[in-house]
Amino acid sequence: MASRGLAHVNIIANMLLGAISGSAAASASAIGGVMHKRMVDEGYDPELSAAVNISSLRRGWIIPPVIFSSFILWPVRRGFYWNLIRGRLYSRYSGRSAL
Repeated sequence: MASRGLAHVNIIANMLLGAISGSAAASASAIGGVMHKRMVDEGYDPELSAAVNISSLRRGWIIPPVIFSSFILWPVRRGFYWNLIRGRLYSRYSGRSAL
């Protein structure tokens, strides 16, 4: 029996692509076309692979593209995450607080 790691990757990838594009059909064809063969090669049943892909399509509709870009893409562009990591490393190796 295969581990369920690829099924989780399929769900997350469908969710993110559906949130970016807003189209379940585009997400199904793009992610499903790549993941189905890989999941079958790893030992998944073809029916389970198709069911995971189809059932994860609706997750992208829950996250509108505006919310996705506001909470994920905007902080990355502004360097928020890099500044957070840099501050943690500074405080760890200098012995002083970064704040």
